[in-house]
Amino acid sequence: DERFKKLSSDAKLLYGLMLDRMSLSMKNEWFDDENRAYIIYTIDSIMEDLGCAKEKAESLYGQG
Repeated sequence: DERFKKLSSDAKLLYGLMLDRMSLSMKNEWFDDENRAYIIYTIDSIMEDLGCAKEKAESLYGQG
């Protein structure tokens, strides 16, 4: 997909992790007032999961 071609490999990995969390949110029926599933994924969790510094985690999160 053209939307993903410019993303770094790390950003794509983070996107995959977020999709995984989204499916868990849907399973647990975590929906907002507009019936959209939501996730909670803190910068600290991203840092831990990707083994990176805060600046990189924030940068990757901002690419999405």
